[in-house]
Amino acid sequence: MDGLKEIKKTQFEQWDFYKYENLLKSQKKFKSFIKEMIETEDIYTIINVIKSAGLGTNIFQNSKFTKLFDEIILEIEKKFSNQADSVLSNLISDKQVFESLFSNLEELKRHFFDDIIQMNPDYEVATYIVALEIFLSQCFDKGKELHNSKDLITKRYPYELNIRSNDPSLPKHVLYEMAYDNALESSGMILKYFIFKKKPFKGAKRNVPPLKAKATTSHLEFSHIWTILNNMLELWKYSNVSIDYLSSNEEDKIMMKPLDRWLEMNNLISNERFINLRNGWMIDTMSSFFTKNTKDSLSDYLESKKLTYEREKLSESFAKLYFGSMDLSEEIYKITLKKWIKAYNLLIHEANYFLQRRNKKKLNNLNLDKTCICRTENEWIRFFNRHDFNKAEAKVIIETFTFNKKSEDLVDCPFIKVDNFLVMLPSVTAHSDTARALASNFLNRNVNLSFKGKGFEDRVKVGLQLAGINAQTLYRKTEDTEYECDIAFVLDDELFLVECKSHVQPYTTRQHCHLLNKFKDNANQLNRIASFFSNNMNIVIEKLELQESFVPNKINKVVLTSSMIGQPLFINECHVIDESSFTMFIDRNPPSVKQLEKEKTSIIYSTKFDIYKGAITASKLRSLLEMPPQIEIMQMHFGERTLTVPFLNLEITNLQLTTHAFQIGKHLGELKEPPLNEHFNIPKDLLLNGLNLSELL
Repeated sequence: MDGLKEIKKTQFEQWDFYKYENLLKSQKKFKSFIKEMIETEDIYTIINVIKSAGLGTNIFQNSKFTKLFDEIILEIEKKFSNQADSVLSNLISDKQVFESLFSNLEELKRHFFDDIIQMNPDYEVATYIVALEIFLSQCFDKGKELHNSKDLITKRYPYELNIRSNDPSLPKHVLYEMAYDNALESSGMILKYFIFKKKPFKGAKRNVPPLKAKATTSHLEFSHIWTILNNMLELWKYSNVSIDYLSSNEEDKIMMKPLDRWLEMNNLISNERFINLRNGWMIDTMSSFFTKNTKDSLSDYLESKKLTYEREKLSESFAKLYFGSMDLSEEIYKITLKKWIKAYNLLIHEANYFLQRRNKKKLNNLNLDKTCICRTENEWIRFFNRHDFNKAEAKVIIETFTFNKKSEDLVDCPFIKVDNFLVMLPSVTAHSDTARALASNFLNRNVNLSFKGKGFEDRVKVGLQLAGINAQTLYRKTEDTEYECDIAFVLDDELFLVECKSHVQPYTTRQHCHLLNKFKDNANQLNRIASFFSNNMNIVIEKLELQESFVPNKINKVVLTSSMIGQPLFINECHVIDESSFTMFIDRNPPSVKQLEKEKTSIIYSTKFDIYKGAITASKLRSLLEMPPQIEIMQMHFGERTLTVPFLNLEITNLQLTTHAFQIGKHLGELKEPPLNEHFNIPKDLLLNGLNLSELL
């Protein structure tokens, strides 16, 4: 089992990729930077920087980068001579493997679309968008088990999806949910590929042959393979991956395996815990709406309106969590967060209304105008005008929500410009998470979110005070600078100094590494603050109303983050923990599994962890910081699996979730996995009938 780990300085250097990428914009500056490193650093550090900057591979065959790479390799050879032989040989070999794999994948894609299905390049984009909407519609219907009738599928759509899995243990609805998520994740990448290839975005009214549309969904499979390759490339760039070859009489295989299991586990557990948190909130908020026959329940107008209202309340709650805002009055582009949320929720409502009308009839003519919501910019402006947005606000919202080459996906940016229309895929927007979509959109646009954090601090402080802990903010301005500790409190004569940091939840390896690098900066900031107040204890004594003779037995420094962490973190003598684990500890709520059936919710709490029993103490809190129980439980459910990547003779051995215990639709009474039984005493006869949603919280 992984435990507390001090992250090495070299790892932070490898994760500081924005610095190197900015330097690489000027090849002269980057070359000078590497030359300076050659004089002061070892060869391994230099190679890591080259990889992290993106120069270690050249998957888009940029000739300028090829020349620069060769020049830098010569410089390294001059300095390190014989020592460089094996190191550079491995770098060049790895570079060739990745470039070859991406090149082969691109050639397979070109051959399939140009030679086999002979796609008209002028209307490939429009055909793909139509196909994506039908794909997502069917995945959602089948994934949520809104109907089980094949006849109903064929009644609505001109063709039916056949999604297969190599994992026979996957329930069908989980398989379709995964297919939906994978397609959505790939959507932005494929559109950016079209932009990169300068494919025309036209043909909104043009009919698409059903067989062409179905064939175009192959973009999703190619994109899924690209995502797998890109994830391995990111692990190679920001940590390390072993690449080996297996030769046989039949074929040669490439085998890859990430070597930093700690980093891989951190990323996976962080993602899984975030999903569970969101699903747990949704279960709490929506429990009264889940019945055996969901369709019949939602057909009632009043129930539907009430459900919409609850979803919008949930959006605001999530937004307050993401942005650290108490009332959502802060402005972005001169529009309040509350109005941004309203704007996105209006699109969700419009998408649902469109789907209700579209699903009542068969799609005889496949075109963007029939399958998606197609409106001109002026029509969208009038749409927002009708809902109390002025023209200037509407234009800003539309521009911000329109997809471009810097966008993440169709959740962040739901509008696609085709001809003179702005097209919205209803099966994407109808099921989107407003708060996360906005947070991700603003983050990708590098919007200044400096207001983030105040609400975060306030709710943590209130939670501590409700638990009987006197928590205060420390502040002192000197002639030179200002010193502010967000939260300070004392337990058992130990002083805890807490720095609250709101971070948008990462997802990819690159995003996780960037966040880990931010934690280093947060820890350095906290160390500076802690040094000042530890040397000026009179300020602490006065603010916390302590005895004048108070001297702390120990000073504990804690970076508290709004995003989920996936491994216990100890960075530059500072612990890092997420708000979810910290708040549950303060509220004395141990990890739990939750299940919903009909209108009843059952919660089973773990009894294993003593830190949740009795009064809060410094020792118990330090135990939480050293290993949050939520992470301890989750990491027991990940194991190594080998994945064969289609078409590329590539095998990848990586970590994957080895149980479906925490996925929607699993009965708690069916959970027999030993790791789960170690932490939860689940009655055998618990809720064995009906619709169930279970999540680890």
